[in-house]
Amino acid sequence: FYAVTAGVAGGLWLPVAALVIGSVVSLYYYLRIAVVMLAPPETGTGTAAAAPRWPSAAVLVLLTAALLGLGVYPRPLVAVVRSSATELAARRSVPAASLPALRTPAVPAPRR
Repeated sequence: FYAVTAGVAGGLWLPVAALVIGSVVSLYYYLRIAVVMLAPPETGTGTAAAAPRWPSAAVLVLLTAALLGLGVYPRPLVAVVRSSATELAARRSVPAASLPALRTPAVPAPRR
């Protein structure tokens, strides 16, 4: 998300388009793999694998929700990382000013 925001802010439309197209292609590829993995087994091909139990399905749903949530709205995770880095730096007597700034790039108004 940061790369797309920075690319749009800088007017770098070709790299942003390449990033978006590559993401769509990879999403299609990985979703096909997930569909094959989660599809019911074909009949008559031998022994069928056992269906996943509910704890496995619950963990999968929870991790998917966390991944999507932090991917769309990463600000809370960035805040935790920043505060942890500041605290670790303080314990090691490193000035906080020497830590890299974690800023969200501003999105300018669209050009006309």
